[in-house]
Amino acid sequence: MYRQARAHLPSHGANVTYANYVIKPNDATGRQPECAINQQYVTDWHDRWVHLGAYQLFPGARVQLSNLVEGQDGTVDVGYDAMAFVLTSIGAGHRCQDPY
Repeated sequence: MYRQARAHLPSHGANVTYANYVIKPNDATGRQPECAINQQYVTDWHDRWVHLGAYQLFPGARVQLSNLVEGQDGTVDVGYDAMAFVLTSIGAGHRCQDPY
């Protein structure tokens, strides 16, 4: 089964240009796809959902996000709120960075 991964960006407190979401599907391959989201585009003070892509997830799967952003010193504001996983068919749905 594939699931569309979506991240919710709050309307405030997210101003990093490269928030790197790491998807850990917990499969036998050990692969860890990544999706970089520009959180600065939340400029109209509205909450937003962004697509991280569609993945085959297994028990123990997770999504990881850190405020330790490449080229920054750990003081940038990385906004996070909620995740949603929507059941989808193989290859269907949005890819990383597609608008919602």
